[in-house]
Amino acid sequence: MDMMGFSPVYNAVFALQKYSRGQQELEYASKEADRKHREYVRELKYKRHTELSLWVPSRFRKNHRNAVAVELADRPTTIKWAE
Repeated sequence: MDMMGFSPVYNAVFALQKYSRGQQELEYASKEADRKHREYVRELKYKRHTELSLWVPSRFRKNHRNAVAVELADRPTTIKWAE
């Protein structure tokens, strides 16, 4: 028995349970971060799809990069260049 009145075996089991719980929390946090990232990418794709609707002809492309579209008609017309 140690000072707390518990056996060393009990302390070892308690430490393993605490470690296991910490690992589960890390896994959950990782999965949650992945989910938030997927959601963010989905929003970006949707935004790009809705805002960039008209392809610019290749002669206007800058350094052969993909030229992405002019914004929708109700917004100021600007050309955005994809990286």
